[in-house]
Amino acid sequence: MKTLYIEARSKKQIPLNNLGRIKEKKIGLISTIQHLSQLPRVKAELENQGKKVFLAKGILTKYKGQILGCDVSAGLKIADKVRAFLYLGTGEFHPLALALKIKTEKPIYLLSPNGRLELFPQKKVEKFFKQKKAAYLHFLHENRIGIIVSIKPGQENLKTALFVKEKLQRKGKKAFIFLCDAIPFDELENFKCNVWINTACPGLQFEKNFLNVADISDFLNS
Repeated sequence: MKTLYIEARSKKQIPLNNLGRIKEKKIGLISTIQHLSQLPRVKAELENQGKKVFLAKGILTKYKGQILGCDVSAGLKIADKVRAFLYLGTGEFHPLALALKIKTEKPIYLLSPNGRLELFPQKKVEKFFKQKKAAYLHFLHENRIGIIVSIKPGQENLKTALFVKEKLQRKGKKAFIFLCDAIPFDELENFKCNVWINTACPGLQFEKNFLNVADISDFLNS
């Protein structure tokens, strides 16, 4: 069955009266597809305030400034040029994905559709790394490992899953591959796997006891 993907753009004009609270002079602009139409307005306003604004196109994205949960390279490409980032949108999923990738603790400002401006809390990053460390230690001691494979276009990595399964079995672990479209987190509790290796969307790493393949690469190659 063919799938038609349609961009859903918000027509709401985001209030910009709080942008003056940003003190940094070099700003990287990022957003999701819903609010990309607002980027030119925001860029112009920041430049009117004497700031230099940077945008870049990501690896998997179509537009400058656009980021995905699995591709924040639009931000990474300009990380060395900016002193702070400004994210247009809601929630902390995308800003957290960027914060985990940039090597320095550069401020990430969040501008919501209602014009509210706030600073993304660094403690969220610290909490995630603690969660990741706990999941990895759990993985080392767990014997039964589940491997998630998505059948969604662009996310299917069965070949990688089979490779991981073989490696884990050689190291004495029991590995099971689960193929699915939407990930049924509630149903996963029915299986006796307390740690899950994700080969689908990298954003699943934010779920408890989920690890991406890259997180266990040292173990697989040891």
